[in-house]
Amino acid sequence: GPANGLLEKHFSGNQRGLTPRVFELLFAGISEEQVKHAERQLNYQCRCSVLEIYNEQITDLLDPSKKKLMIREDVKSGVYVENLTEGYVKNLKDLSQLLIK
Repeated sequence: GPANGLLEKHFSGNQRGLTPRVFELLFAGISEEQVKHAERQLNYQCRCSVLEIYNEQITDLLDPSKKKLMIREDVKSGVYVENLTEGYVKNLKDLSQLLIK
């Protein structure tokens, strides 16, 4: 999508990119699950990180000063990038602000 596709006024437009659409579905699914299982008082926590892999080097796009990050694997956690910045997001607006950063 266009660079301004993450701005709040474009959330519902046809020019939105893939990322806003995927997260819109994610947050809609979370909301649906919370309503469906209201008696269990489910709580969800969403964290978002953004990285770039270029020429075999990993850069943290939320903190570009972090370069040369390493991919690790853990039996419990699976594959992850060591020291990658994570931001907590509660809704599409939070996510958009994080991605604009």
